[in-house]
Amino acid sequence: MATNADDHQTTLTYLGHACIRVEIGGTTMLMDPWLVGPSNGGGWWHLPAVMETPESLGAIDYIMISHVHDDHFHMPSLERLPKSATAIVPYGLDPWMADALRELGFKQVIEIEHGQTLSLPSGVVVENYQHGRIDSAYWLRYGEDTILNLNDCPISESWLRAWLCHHPRPDVALGAFSYASPYPVCYDVRGQDRERLIADNISEVLDSFARTMGILKPQYAVPFATQYGFFLPSYEWMTNHIPTPQAAIEAMVKQSPDVNGVLLNPSDRLSLKTGKMASGSVFDWSARDREATSEIERRREEIGRVIGEEQNPPEDFFDQFATYFKRIISRNWLLRRKLPNQIAFLAEPNTDWWVIDCKARQVYSSPGEDPGVSVTIRLPESLLFAAIDGRLHWETLYLSNRLHVTLDKQQLDREWQFWRMLFNFPDGIVRDRLTLLSARGRRLLRRRYPEVIRLLRDRITQVSNREPYGNESSDSSSERAV
Repeated sequence: MATNADDHQTTLTYLGHACIRVEIGGTTMLMDPWLVGPSNGGGWWHLPAVMETPESLGAIDYIMISHVHDDHFHMPSLERLPKSATAIVPYGLDPWMADALRELGFKQVIEIEHGQTLSLPSGVVVENYQHGRIDSAYWLRYGEDTILNLNDCPISESWLRAWLCHHPRPDVALGAFSYASPYPVCYDVRGQDRERLIADNISEVLDSFARTMGILKPQYAVPFATQYGFFLPSYEWMTNHIPTPQAAIEAMVKQSPDVNGVLLNPSDRLSLKTGKMASGSVFDWSARDREATSEIERRREEIGRVIGEEQNPPEDFFDQFATYFKRIISRNWLLRRKLPNQIAFLAEPNTDWWVIDCKARQVYSSPGEDPGVSVTIRLPESLLFAAIDGRLHWETLYLSNRLHVTLDKQQLDREWQFWRMLFNFPDGIVRDRLTLLSARGRRLLRRRYPEVIRLLRDRITQVSNREPYGNESSDSSSERAV
């Protein structure tokens, strides 16, 4: 690989999960910082443990964030990072990320548009490529040094090949290798074998990572953004169903033995000139169960504090619940025919089921163990209250994996439409669609119209995006996780 004319050496330091520090062209960039505590409603914890704190990182010139999910846009971490850094976020339909960063005290916030080339004063070039409703990838270039951070983007093979027609193969490509969803791990689906579905999903995401890296053929392929575990009591078992970076590299080697897979643990560095430099503690991925148990024990006090700080709902919580869901279903009258006829919540430790009749737009309480509906959801009352109260986004609650869903197989797509309504259309799908006519919406559509046309085509032809979840095409899956 050719080197730069100056003495700047391009290096990546892996900090944990999706967070990396990039030193390129004399510029220090921090990408997707989740550095402290848990994320996603207390459900996700760093595994392996992060060895740095926001204060120990030193000077940072830029903080780059790929999308709004809590394990990438982590407010407690951002609060402690230096506000002198310039923040870069994707230009989306909703300016919430940029507004939130300004409220935190960041003086310089740049919203980068899809396909836009941003030239920094140091000579580093940044491009952002957006996918689906929220995901995005970053392309960094300095001289002949190139880094492609795909993050969570479910990119299709056709997109990758078209992209390579205009860009050189990256020196480093980073990509996630997990489905990051409670389905099917937290689901009991009558008529489906959960263990087989889990195995199929893991196989699919590993195969997708391998295909992506086989097409890109970077000098270094780095699996990342899936290094987490479940540490809260009664949820620890789910850690076993998260694929490991070791498995991602093994899958890639089978498909593309000529691609160099690099496994990075926290504080390991990767130099584009000299390769991997291990400086962090060794983590034994082949003994993840033992490592997770040790980490849970080490953080026992913090885990207890996180649970203890969750806010319990007031006595009139059922009334708030009923008012909230009557309103949101009324606003989404266009979606009602796609929703389950009835869906019941058990807000533990409450013993009464709260049934939402989507067709009649009514909510009622049903005592007893069987509410007699086709879709039931059990979850902590503190988490449900936080979502209804507006302190926790519904998608963050869902990604926490702190729920248990039981349903008929025929209700899979309807149940997903229910969550999709909560994620995307709290003010109603009509109002959401009208935002496309706003100045931001029109600007977005001009830049992303080929993708929008493809998504509309897939929406028309796609029967269900959950039968099974892991067998979707890459093109259609971009709508699945939003």
